[in-house]
Formats: sequence, C-alpha cells, structure tokens
Amino acid sequence: MRRIMSLVAGALAMVGVAGVMTACTPTINCSDLKSRFANSKATTISVDNAEKTVFCLTNDERTSRGLAAYTWNTKIATAARKHADAAVAQKWWFGGADPHVNPVGNTTPSSRVRAEGYCPSGSSSIGENVYTAWGQPVSFAATTPRDAVTWWMNSAGHRANILSTTYREIGVGVAKGSPEPANNPNAAVFVQNFGVCT
Repeated sequence: MRRIMSLVAGALAMVGVAGVMTACTPTINCSDLKSRFANSKATTISVDNAEKTVFCLTNDERTSRGLAAYTWNTKIATAARKHADAAVAQKWWFGGADPHVNPVGNTTPSSRVRAEGYCPSGSSSIGENVYTAWGQPVSFAATTPRDAVTWWMNSAGHRANILSTTYREIGVGVAKGSPEPANNPNAAVFVQNFGVCT
C-alpha cells in the first residue's frame, strides 16, 4: 500500500466554544452523515457525502476539545474539490512532487482559495491538508472519511490545522481516483482547506 500525505501549516490563534453543529447553509446533518458514511470507502459514496462527512468528523475533533466548530465555506470547498479533481486528472503526486503545488500554473493553496473569491478585499490565512491512499482492491480499506481524518490527527502538522485557533472556516474536496500514474479502483484523494478572513 502506498500513501502520500502532506500539509501546509498555518498561523494559530482563535477562540473555542463547544458545539456539535456549525452555522452553515444549508444545514449539514452530521449525525446522519457520520452514521451512514464515516466508514464507507469514498469510491462507493458520492463525493458530496464524503466531503461533508470529513467536515463533520473534523468538527468532532474540535468540539471534543472545547474548540469552536468550523463553518463550512462554499468558496473554500470549491477550491478543495478542484484541487482534488486536478490531482486525479493530472497525476503529479509522485517522485517527490509537492502535492500542494499544482504544476499547471504553479497554483498554491492560497492562490486557489482566493481565485474562488474568498476574502476578496481582506487579509486571509489559508491552510491545507491532503491525503490519499490506495492498494490492493480486495485488502485495501484506507479510503474512508474516518481514515483520512484519523491519519491527519496522527500527524502533528495536519492535526495543528484541524485544531487551529486561527482558522474559522473549512472546505473539503474529495475525488475518486489516484493522483499518480496508477489505476486502482479503491484510490481516492481528500483535501481540506482552512481559512480565516480579516
């Protein structure tokens, strides 16, 4: 099994308040999503359900520690999904390439999120976590929303993004497929983008 995971660490500092739901439009039913999709392979569920489930599991990590839940931001989410889609389409995540920097246009997490219209006139801080895993079709299972969040939480830099006291908003992107020249039916790419606009 092969895995590629990386991060862009961001600045840290925001106030936390316990809670289980975030203020988002439309309302995301986290209880339903987690019960149905947290342990489902991303390749067997819709990308929207996979993305929202990662969002819910991420906020569980925050609220269980007394931090404020992230708010879902559609512009940040669009940037995250486009980056996941580009990884599968362009397949550059191998041979030491930086999975955060798209070689087509050399786009970075910050430039991708700003290009979607996030924080057009203010100052922003942007972070990114990425994860992908794939392996043998019969034995491989590490492509679920819970797998992605668990891996990030076990990695210091990714965990810092998830538990940041600076970021206030999040978007998640999921794409089915491999980000390198390989063809495995179980492969999936997960992207989290974090943001704060001041």
